[in-house]
Amino acid sequence: MFSASASGSPLATAASPAAGGTQYTSFGLPMYPTPKQNIRVLPPEPNGDGGTSESVQMDPHASLATVLAWYKAHMPAGTLQPSMVPTHATFQIGSGTDKVIQMVVLDQRKGHVQTDILLMRRTSK
Repeated sequence: MFSASASGSPLATAASPAAGGTQYTSFGLPMYPTPKQNIRVLPPEPNGDGGTSESVQMDPHASLATVLAWYKAHMPAGTLQPSMVPTHATFQIGSGTDKVIQMVVLDQRKGHVQTDILLMRRTSK
């Protein structure tokens, strides 16, 4: 069970990160271990169909291979989407017809080893 922190943050924790627990967004996606100063929670935005989009951006200063291996171990089987681009990976829960779609998008920065992570949830009415 996950809950938002007392400060109202949209981040939740299954167990203390210091104790080795995995931190999750309030919408249930696991967060790669990333220093707090490298995590940016974006405000929810309305989307065109009356729902909302929520997202969290992270910069863990880690390689795509390392981050991808971590998400393969923490995301449900079958959620990694095929990609023709070796510097990009996407995990997706739900499809275009579902009321809720959750995604983890990994992108290796051009010319760098570092990976940008975007966690998203899109709801529709």
